[in-house]
Formats: sequence, structure tokens, C-alpha cells
Amino acid sequence: MKTAHPAALTPEEMAVVRRAQLSFSCFLEEVFARSFDGERFWMADGQLHPFALGDVHRAWAVQAQSYNRLCVLAPRMHLKSTILNHAFVFWNLFKGAGDVDALVFSLKDELAWEHHAITKRLIKLNPYTRFWRDRKPGSDYLISFEVGFGDGDTWLGAAAGSGILSASRGRHPKLVVADDILSDYANQLGSTKLQHIDNVFRQVVMSLPDPHDPLIVVGTPQSYEDTLFQLKDAPTFHWARQPAI
Repeated sequence: MKTAHPAALTPEEMAVVRRAQLSFSCFLEEVFARSFDGERFWMADGQLHPFALGDVHRAWAVQAQSYNRLCVLAPRMHLKSTILNHAFVFWNLFKGAGDVDALVFSLKDELAWEHHAITKRLIKLNPYTRFWRDRKPGSDYLISFEVGFGDGDTWLGAAAGSGILSASRGRHPKLVVADDILSDYANQLGSTKLQHIDNVFRQVVMSLPDPHDPLIVVGTPQSYEDTLFQLKDAPTFHWARQPAI
């Protein structure tokens, strides 16, 4: 629980902040993991364990920082949204390279808002964000913070989300994440809907971030003809597929 008068970050904590601002991998290991303090998760061995990163998550972190255009395919329950959406948005707000605005697209508005609610919860639970001021405290999913670490330097960090078919031109966010843009857990998407999504992605979503700013696409493919698979042949994208572990 954040307090009205938080304790100053220690020199050791400030050193972690500076390292984590430069490295997404460091952020995951030393900062993001603290959002899960005291929690336990079921692992493949059938036992409860603290939050921990695997080699694949560390590889994704390197890829996310190395490539401005990244597409990762992975089965469900592999923490792909946790790492490449929730943590990556959190890190970009954390970095301190000026004001930051992010856009997150999912198949439907409600799924994008659900992702934002998770990200906001993880930000507010983290001990390193105790000086961040929530500019939308009445909302569970609207992300808008005055970001700072108690040293007098602050900037604005915000993120918005919507269904991909609501995407429109005009904005130029610092980063875009397209997460679960094909996932409808109740119904398999038909070819017409998949083509419509692909058209919006290519004509609208790809035009939003500057070529030097990140656009990350992550999800579980629906067919060999969908956007996730077709990006394998896109020259501007680094494409990776993770088999089930």
C-alpha cells in the first residue's frame, strides 16, 4: 500500500532504478519481479513457487529491446502478455526518456482494458513506484501517472487501449503493443474477420508509431493465413515462434 509520505529510495534502490531504466532484462529481474512479492504460482512441477523468469522470457526481453518491430507467437499460459505487454508498457513508463504514451490493441475493447487493469495493478504494487502519482485514481484500467523517484525529476506516463477494429490514424504514440488481436475464446474467427483485422493492422496500426519506436505483436495464431503468421515474411519485423513448454 502506497503512503502519503513515502520513504526516500535508498542509494541501492536508486542504483537499481538507473540500471533498470537502461535494460529491459534488468527491469524484469530487479524491478518488475517485485510486483509479485509474497505471491506464489503453480509451476510445471505441480508446486507453488515465487514469480520467476525462464530462459524464453529473458530471450523475449532482449528481442523487445533490440528490435523496433517484433512479432512473437506462443501458446497460452507462457507469460507472453505478462512480459511483452504488461512489463514492456511498465518499463517504457519507468525509463524516463521524456513523456511516454502507449497504445495497446486487443481483439475487443474489454480485453485491452483487462490488460491495462493488470498493468496498472502491477505498477501500483511495486515498491519502486512509491513516488508515482496516479492521475486517474478512480479507474482500475486508465493508466496515467506522474512518474518520478523522489529526486525532483518527473514526467508523464500514460497508456490507452482499445479493440483493434477501433484503431484510427492520427496518433503517434511512443510505443504500440498488439496483444491478442486474434483471440476470441468463445468463437473461432472466420476468414473474413481475420482479413478485416489484417487490413486494419497493416493500414492503420503499423502507421502509428515512428519507425524508430517499438511495435510489438504478440499472440496465439488462429490460422496459417492470419496476421501473426504473415508477419514472418515482413522485412521490417523480427519474427519468433515459441513452442509449448
